[in-house]
Amino acid sequence: MTEEAGSVVELGGMGFNRFAKEAKRLAKESGYKGARFAGEWNGFFVFEPFYGKWGKAIAGPVVVVLVNRDCCRMSTVEEGVLAASELG
Repeated sequence: MTEEAGSVVELGGMGFNRFAKEAKRLAKESGYKGARFAGEWNGFFVFEPFYGKWGKAIAGPVVVVLVNRDCCRMSTVEEGVLAASELG
């Protein structure tokens, strides 16, 4: 299932490589160049979106791509801050 406003995609049973592909796809759809794995947090694989040739992060509110067996979505700012602070 896909929701336009929240870009939520139900993934079902998938392996890590498929999770990573979905995270990169969502990051690109959201205007980033890609996303790199940052760790695991609160039952999600966390991917950090980036832009540019050297993979720089976006300055501004912290958002990450959250992926688990149920969905692939952009975090809220609150979730992004919590994930970033716990993952370092």
